[in-house]
Amino acid sequence: MSAPIFQFKRGLLSNLPGLQAGEPGFTTDSYDFYIGLTSESATNRFFGSHRYWDREDGTNSLGLNLVDKDGSNYIQIKTPNTLAGIVTYTLPPTPIDGYLLQTDGDGTLSWSQSVTGFTAGIATFTNTTDNTLGDSNTGSVQMHGGVGIDKNLTVGGNLNVQGYSEFVGVVTFRGGTINLGDGNTDDINVAGEFISNLVPNTDATYDIGDGGSTKSWRNASFSGIGTFASGAVIDAIQIGISGTNEIDTTSGNLTLDSAAGTVIVDDSFSVSGVSTFTGAIDANGDLDVDGRTELDVTNISDTLNVAGVSTFASAVDINGDLDVDGRTELDVTNISDTLNVAGVSTFASAVDINSSVDISDNLTVTGISTFTGSIDANGGADISGGETTLSSATVSDLTAGRVVLAGTSGELEDSGSLTFSGGGGLTVGAGGINVTGISTFSTDLVVGGDVRINGNDIKSSDGNTNITLTSNTLTTFSGDIKVTGNDIQSSTATSITLSGSDVTVAGDLQVTGNDIKSSTGAVAITLAANDVTIADDLTVNGNLYVNGSTTQVNTAALTVEDRTIDLGIVDGSSPASDTTWDLGVLFNYYTSGAAKKSAVIWEHADSRFKFASVIGSDTNGTDANTPQLTVTTFAPIEVGALWVNDCAGQSQVITCSGTTRKLENIVIDAGTF
Repeated sequence: MSAPIFQFKRGLLSNLPGLQAGEPGFTTDSYDFYIGLTSESATNRFFGSHRYWDREDGTNSLGLNLVDKDGSNYIQIKTPNTLAGIVTYTLPPTPIDGYLLQTDGDGTLSWSQSVTGFTAGIATFTNTTDNTLGDSNTGSVQMHGGVGIDKNLTVGGNLNVQGYSEFVGVVTFRGGTINLGDGNTDDINVAGEFISNLVPNTDATYDIGDGGSTKSWRNASFSGIGTFASGAVIDAIQIGISGTNEIDTTSGNLTLDSAAGTVIVDDSFSVSGVSTFTGAIDANGDLDVDGRTELDVTNISDTLNVAGVSTFASAVDINGDLDVDGRTELDVTNISDTLNVAGVSTFASAVDINSSVDISDNLTVTGISTFTGSIDANGGADISGGETTLSSATVSDLTAGRVVLAGTSGELEDSGSLTFSGGGGLTVGAGGINVTGISTFSTDLVVGGDVRINGNDIKSSDGNTNITLTSNTLTTFSGDIKVTGNDIQSSTATSITLSGSDVTVAGDLQVTGNDIKSSTGAVAITLAANDVTIADDLTVNGNLYVNGSTTQVNTAALTVEDRTIDLGIVDGSSPASDTTWDLGVLFNYYTSGAAKKSAVIWEHADSRFKFASVIGSDTNGTDANTPQLTVTTFAPIEVGALWVNDCAGQSQVITCSGTTRKLENIVIDAGTF
């Protein structure tokens, strides 16, 4: 009997996979030996490599290699080539910072505080040579490297630092004068915060800034009162005046409180920060507000542009345009020109165009708008927001195509959810209604044009579907169909003629019931879709040809006189062209709460027989490519012995002698990686 060969899994170190628990692996380039632990590469356990030692060879002793991170360089530790006996070196258990390693006569190593010329304790220098201030190469101790000091440092004389100095913690300079810089070219940078007053030692002597226009401070912030000596400064406070009678805060905040008076702006007024106006404002020019604005009582004779969030708590009388890009809340409003709202707007009171809200041009709303009062849009309205709710809406120019709700001119289109709940009804012009969302009309609806339904159903008032629409066809009627004439016609001619209880069919006869009965009234044939069921015996005196895809025999026993069964015959003959189908015999059974199939199959793709305990898929068919059988679970095979006839010839590979089972003529190769 030839001996089996056992080969470890092997390959390059870079290709080493995660080895199974207990599975060995050998790297052919680095000669490393690994054993797997958890099937993950990170847990492979390394057990040795020739890289870490040089074996003794009779001339040289063994050397232990401490390899660097790249594995190509190392430090070798080795014994003398000849030893008189066994020598043992015992290392000390715990390292001590700054101590040296020494040994006794028995090879026991320990840590020592000092050697000749070095002391691990306090070092005292008794030389009294002084340092020349500013010269680092003088004095009794000269250190040309860095010095780290973990404790206090006391300097008995002067201190000169020629480089960069950094103090972390509290620094105190006591007595005398503190000089920062020695000229106007030196810069002083203060990154911290002052926690004390800044008081000059002489009154009215020193300045902040140079007093001119070359080196002035930019901004100042005071939370208290700025006090200036009376008559000492003319025009002491100037607030960004860039034009006649104009206040421009650019990016800051402005709060004006006129108490019981009025804030009057004769020219333009521009605010880009947060503004609060608690008194009346009489703006004869433009008022441009980019930030959050709260107005109480306002009279503006020209244009009001608001880009931020605005709240108008009381009456707003604007003789010019009102252009709002942000969120706007209006209570009682009178606007004599155009109202443009690009943000979210809420009209809490009645909005009456050409009345309490006087708009002689267009109303444009691009955000979500809510109109809780009536709307009379003589100038037209363009409402293109995501959702618009109208209550008792009357639009005068609808038939002229001037009112558009997220649609095209002349058409009322609801792309969201639109509710009409007024009592007077809603009249729509020739543009029609196109409803893509769910809309509720609780009033009468008169449509002069087409009504297009983009959904599938027309429902009754109780919510039930009466008619279902599919493309151009009425496909479902939930109730009866009553024919008052004699004929039921197709689009071209009469299909069925009704005369009393008689029915005449002009074309094919389609039986929508299930049964065809004999003259005795017994059911002989049952029809279900395209299926036919024979109630009793069926005798075929000639040949029986079944051209369907499946032949099913529901009998307790099947007797076949044929000696062989041919699978894969095409039209009564062997295939005459290439085929890729799978062939097999399938066995049905039931287990674990499910019906399953096992099989013995010939799989074309692999060109071999397979035994399956569970078939995953069976794509039936009659063409050259189907069926295709997929094995989910392979079945065990029980045999008495196993013979293989392959490239090595015919031989038995599993034998048994007595109670011992043996492998013969087998090479066990764990493969490569």
